[in-house]
Amino acid sequence: MTNYDDMPKHNDMSESNDLPECNDMPKRNDMLELELCYFWLARLIELGLVGLERFVEVCGGVAEAFFTPEKAVMKLDFLSEKTRKEILKHRDILWLGEEYNKLAKRGIHFVSRVHPDFPKRLTHIVNPPFGLFFVGRLPAEEKLTIAIVGARTASFYGQELARSMARELAAAGVLIISGLAMGIDGFAHRGALEAGGDTFAVLGCGVNICYPKENIELFEAMKDAGGILSEFPPGVRPVSWHFPFRNRIISGLSDGIVVVEARKNSGSLITAGFGLDQGKDVFAVPGRPVDDLSAGCNSLIEDGARLVCSAGQILEEYKISVKLEKKSKIVLAKSENMVYSSLCLDAKSIEEIANETGLAYAQTAGCLFSLMKKGYIRQVGKNQYIRKL
Repeated sequence: MTNYDDMPKHNDMSESNDLPECNDMPKRNDMLELELCYFWLARLIELGLVGLERFVEVCGGVAEAFFTPEKAVMKLDFLSEKTRKEILKHRDILWLGEEYNKLAKRGIHFVSRVHPDFPKRLTHIVNPPFGLFFVGRLPAEEKLTIAIVGARTASFYGQELARSMARELAAAGVLIISGLAMGIDGFAHRGALEAGGDTFAVLGCGVNICYPKENIELFEAMKDAGGILSEFPPGVRPVSWHFPFRNRIISGLSDGIVVVEARKNSGSLITAGFGLDQGKDVFAVPGRPVDDLSAGCNSLIEDGARLVCSAGQILEEYKISVKLEKKSKIVLAKSENMVYSSLCLDAKSIEEIANETGLAYAQTAGCLFSLMKKGYIRQVGKNQYIRKL
């Protein structure tokens, strides 16, 4: 573990950095104090990760950056005046300790990149976060972790496939990572929870903010069945540039990334791109060439992503054998069977089903109600039904 004695002192820096020697700088061996120095930096993340990393490099380390004299900080012309002023705020170990403890009392924890509990997978990515804020738990290092991502405006087919894949993977002990977004992300989290598995959301805002608010039930459930993670401090609102930053952490935490549905310029492709750069396995679900929601996935497959259509293929890839329960044969009345056979993962209305089966509207509606009660189909919108996987 890194400590203050291991770090270069200010008088080890070159003259070109234009920083004064600081021979009287106190040596600090307290790891909690080092953790608080990272906590201070993590709270500044919105100033820009690249600029903060350069600031740390120029100073010779995180602790040195914290104790660099004000005059020296103000001479760093590669930082904006606003950034320099923000850096100089709250450089008080006691105050930071109080803030750290206040968060802990709210159930919000922080681990720096040098903390023994910091996810090891993230230490190998380019520009790892200074630390993570989290509620719940961090992903277990020893478990296979799969990210399932995709379009926010996903089709019913994509939603059900993401849910089913996550459910089967979680049932096999795989951890599911995603971004809590509408569409594919939310259904992946939901499927993992249905299997009683652990699932983790990486946010582009503070961990005390549920974004989008429509996923509040998932957000609350994951506090006990996984965790909510972010490199952004609590209270930070979601803005567009946060999400590519978030995506590199989703891929970084994962062994493999599955893209279920994605348009050509989808953020999910950014996640997949980070994954390829990080040496992760990238999988994509194929789709119809004329379908905009499949364009991104089909492009990934053309570029070398592995084609998958089921959780079983992913488990095979990682040599995980699962004893599947033998499904009992579905026994239905003749009219129910006609309705069930007409359904697939593309949603259909009662009118469409009635026309296909030749059944009366009322009889079709009765069969749909019976099939939903038996758990074979589900309603996905007003007068829209699909077969359950």
